[in-house]
Amino acid sequence: MSGIEHEKIIKDSRVSRSDLDRFCSLHRIYLETSTFNEMFERFDLNAFEITREYQRRQGVIFVASPVLLWEIMLVGDRDRADRMLLAAQLLFDSVLLATPAELIVRFLETAYPKNTVNYSFFSELELAPTWSQMTTDWRTTFEYDLEALKAKTSPFRLISKNLNAVIEGQPCGIETVDLAAQFVAGIHLALREDLEHWGIEATTAKFVILYVFLLLLMGADLAHDEVNRFWTRLGYGAVLSQEQVTRVFIDFPEIFRYGPLLEMATMAALQFDTRRRDRGILHDGMHMIYAPYVNAILSSDPSFSVLSKDHPFYRGKVYHMSDFEFLEREVDMREYPTSRFDH
Repeated sequence: MSGIEHEKIIKDSRVSRSDLDRFCSLHRIYLETSTFNEMFERFDLNAFEITREYQRRQGVIFVASPVLLWEIMLVGDRDRADRMLLAAQLLFDSVLLATPAELIVRFLETAYPKNTVNYSFFSELELAPTWSQMTTDWRTTFEYDLEALKAKTSPFRLISKNLNAVIEGQPCGIETVDLAAQFVAGIHLALREDLEHWGIEATTAKFVILYVFLLLLMGADLAHDEVNRFWTRLGYGAVLSQEQVTRVFIDFPEIFRYGPLLEMATMAALQFDTRRRDRGILHDGMHMIYAPYVNAILSSDPSFSVLSKDHPFYRGKVYHMSDFEFLEREVDMREYPTSRFDH
């Protein structure tokens, strides 16, 4: 994407000017879940706070997204989840990035058809102010219903378990999965000539369609209210038919060529085409949606390293945990001061 329009973002965002100035002036590193998990296993809680303070002095901040937070909250062991949340609030900046659905809707309504960032990429979820408080007060945490959160994100789990059936159009007898497969196959067939003309590879196009199905039709995102408002502004009611959702592809055909949906689909398609078929593909794709808004993405997953090698755009953007120096900033998790900070 082209440059970030700071003044427009300030106008449209609830984030304070001071927070935005800090966010935009410092080197922003996004930690993908595998990196955070590795750090959680290797370091005690005090090391997270020391890391945050040390790196801020070097001009670096670590930024979090609702995707990472919901993966933490979905951990079945509640005590472990609480300790992971505590580690996160000690490490990350107070500004919370938007959810994938928030980013998609804002891009479509504000930037499209331009490939620019003239919209807020900070979350307006109810949990965002709580998160901001958590990063300065370690005694604050999220109160959430694990079973309700599982229900909310169940379409992702169902489709992730049966991704091959969805992408290759193979019915499997599970309603949500078969509906997704029909949706992907139908839209892809209808747009096949245009996609070939644009040079869009089939698997990538299918993942663009699938993310629309999950995030704009099924509402499998924490920002369901923003999605509902999007459809209302397009003239639709609360209950959407599959046919109505196809309007996205009619009104916004360039989503296959640039924008948040393509960021996710590129990563997911790369992994699918290299025969990785585990449940992490869709979530890995959602982590890549944040590439335009940060300076670097740090991962411990080898798939992210493959992406940085195969796609030139990501060579200066995606790094493996074993890389300690990038963009003229040193990030060495092994050599921090040993002094402890008091809460």
